[in-house]
Amino acid sequence: YRSMLLAADVAPIDALFEALSARGITPVPIFVSSLKDPTSLAFVETALATLKPAAIITATAFASGAEPGFETLFDRAGVPVFQVIVATTRRDLWQNNQRGLAPADLAMHVVLPELDGRILAGAISFKGESETDPALAFRAFANRPEPDRVAQVANRIEAFVRLQRTPRAKRKLAILIPDYPSAPGRTGYAVGLDVPSSVLAMLHDLSEQGYAVEGIPKTPRELLERLERGDNGLALHDYIEFSAELPTAAIAAVEAAWGKADDETGSREAPPSVLPDM
Repeated sequence: YRSMLLAADVAPIDALFEALSARGITPVPIFVSSLKDPTSLAFVETALATLKPAAIITATAFASGAEPGFETLFDRAGVPVFQVIVATTRRDLWQNNQRGLAPADLAMHVVLPELDGRILAGAISFKGESETDPALAFRAFANRPEPDRVAQVANRIEAFVRLQRTPRAKRKLAILIPDYPSAPGRTGYAVGLDVPSSVLAMLHDLSEQGYAVEGIPKTPRELLERLERGDNGLALHDYIEFSAELPTAAIAAVEAAWGKADDETGSREAPPSVLPDM
């Protein structure tokens, strides 16, 4: 927001700018009073038409659309829009809260922006006290960037931009559907939704749009039967390799509850997995 710039409280934006630049991306910061202000909208529209960005990263809160079916600035841009969060929550409260962000932040920066179709990229800063100003003997409450979160967002943006440049036939996609291993017959179950039929429709749409999709099942039942065979999954050695990169405390908690993966007596080795290479 423009108010952040006027208050010289743009440390999170500066940090994200530097992180993106280090990854070969050329960011252009734009500060506005509101995405519903006609003057601001006209300025941003002109800027987007001139710059033709590969993606948009916004730190503005709420939704920009007023009514259902209303075409927003982001709709007209036609590129992915990522929502970053400049949280009003203090870091210690966020870290100790099982829900993470405070309700106000969740509403302003997560729930309402989804109405615009924005992609949540994550929080890049939290509120905290700045250094004491010796002239004023005062410590302001300001936006304090979180370096690892800034890096995570920059990596995600870089991956998306790289994915855009990858020919569709070479892209690797994954479709996630609900499953209940302890309740046979409920694979792909969702109240009021026909998940298998929806998945088939998506596969056909992807194929028509140039994605390499082979062996599409002819019926929803055939799709479910393939999923229920259990011949797909993550190979044990892949799981061990990937889990080694996770925080030690997280892995310790999983193993305390379920035991070590390589000690499982009833495990079945799956074929080598192919993960989306973004």
